[in-house]
Amino acid sequence: MNHKALALSYQKAVEGFLLNLHAEGYSQATIDIYKWGLAKFATHVPENIQDIRKENLLSAFSSARNEGLKPASIQNIWISMRSFFTWADKELSLRRVDEGIPLPKAPTPIITPFSENEIKRLLSACNNTKRATSLNRRTFSMARPTVLRDKAIILMLLDTGLRVSELARLTIGNIDLESGQVTVKPFGAGLKSKPRTVFIGKLSRSSLWRYLAGKDIQQDDFLFTSKIDKPMDRNSIRKLLVYLGERAEVQNVYPHRFRHTFAIQYLRNGGDIYTLQQILGHSSLEMVKRYLSIAKADCEKAHRKASPVDNWKL
Repeated sequence: MNHKALALSYQKAVEGFLLNLHAEGYSQATIDIYKWGLAKFATHVPENIQDIRKENLLSAFSSARNEGLKPASIQNIWISMRSFFTWADKELSLRRVDEGIPLPKAPTPIITPFSENEIKRLLSACNNTKRATSLNRRTFSMARPTVLRDKAIILMLLDTGLRVSELARLTIGNIDLESGQVTVKPFGAGLKSKPRTVFIGKLSRSSLWRYLAGKDIQQDDFLFTSKIDKPMDRNSIRKLLVYLGERAEVQNVYPHRFRHTFAIQYLRNGGDIYTLQQILGHSSLEMVKRYLSIAKADCEKAHRKASPVDNWKL
């Protein structure tokens, strides 16, 4: 009999697991996903974790599907479950009742990069507020106070392929405007975000310079801040981009789509997959190969359209 887990409730075990994630350097966003996933089992398992059976876990998955959750969300529940029981097996000697439950299938998401026109519309949307009507019924708009910051955010994401969490962690000292070098530091133990160096081009450097000019800044200050000088986090940047997308009438604007766009444009313009892997901070080539297949498909489509032999009907 397992005395370590004998009197431990599921909720207490989950608390211990989440504390362990924090101690190992996982980001708060990742911890929140695990917490959400494990909460889905709370009403389906007995109070004592020693009494949990495989059937309890399957019941939770069935309930999640009945909720209408997206396949990707159900996969997150599965990942949370596997990580929890892996920890519980090691820390509490709890038997692995999760084994034999396969990863739920989910369709591979379609990657659609931004077009040049969409990026220009997003940048234009940074300039002014929505048009309003005055008392004399004349319409007007005002310059947005964060226009320089918002354009710099868009260009930085597009020019580096950074994750939004990596962008939010950048400090003034991480940027060398003269060389365009950007030092990306990992979060905590660096389990997901890899330490690396990326670069930005002349236009992005100019945009950053305009944003920072006249500011009283220190090397350890966060690069992107709110109107009240609070560091922007991944969620505030995401909300900003969604807002700009609505203003620009560009569909599906979210931070990771800039990363996709950077990667595909990098390959379209002759970059190699191994350097791209390093720039993006991927531990494997799996995702990079998906970008490559899209870039190759673009080349094939372009050739069909531009082939002189076919077009001239020789």
